[in-house]
This record gives sequence, C-alpha cells and structure tokens, in this order.
Amino acid sequence: MIDNDETAAALGTCADCGAPVGTLEDARAHAALDGLACIDWLARWTINSALAFIRELQPRAMEAGWCILLGGGVLNRGESKNDLDLLAYPRTATSERAALIAVLPHTDDVTWSTCSVADIAHFNIEGRCVELIFQTFVPGGSA
Repeated sequence: MIDNDETAAALGTCADCGAPVGTLEDARAHAALDGLACIDWLARWTINSALAFIRELQPRAMEAGWCILLGGGVLNRGESKNDLDLLAYPRTATSERAALIAVLPHTDDVTWSTCSVADIAHFNIEGRCVELIFQTFVPGGSA
C-alpha cells in the first residue's frame, strides 16, 4: 500500500500530468487540486506499491497456509491503472481459502468471479482493485 512517504516518493510524478509528487500528502493534495484525471494517479498500482502490499500480506498468508505471487500488468509493465493481479497458491494440501480470505484487509468487501481456469476474489485497498487468483485447473493433472 502507499502508506508511507518512502513508497510515495518512489512513485515520483503524476502519471496523468507529470507534476512532481514526493510524499503521500503531496499526492493526495495534488489529486484534490488537479481534478479527477489525476485522482487516477492515486488509484494505480506500481511495482513499489504492489511489493509493499505483498510484503505486508505475505506473513499472514503464510500463517494461513498460502503464498502470494505477483502477476499481470504490474509485473509485466511496472504499473497498472486497472488492478493488481496476485496468484495464491497453497503451501499444503489442506490449505483452506477461507483462512487466506480471513487475513485480507476489508474481508467483508470480497466478491467472487469464476473463469474456466480460476476462481478470483476481488477487493479494494485504498480505492485500488486487487484480484486474488486461485487456480482451479492444473495442466496435466486435476485441481
């Protein structure tokens, strides 16, 4: 999460207008003063904000029997205005999804979707979307 000045400073400038933004307070003030286009700057995920969130979540996930991996646009391009894609994989054959969901922030706001190869938990952190992907199809095997 963008929860400290060091992480905010690593982001550097507004992606929409290029204004320098060195602290979290600067970023919030900039978004408030510069209008809705720049609010998207606060809503995007960067590699730095994603790593900070994963590092915060990982110890609790591991205690719950899971490990979290980074994927999607943030990994491939270094940022995403859409969402943060995370893959959850079980550390044991008895890992329960409910145990991982219970350690997420804003657990009551989790919604679910399903595709042919995964179940996806959707939730928001500070207005930014996170998709936590649980693979249901294992190539060459069974889920």
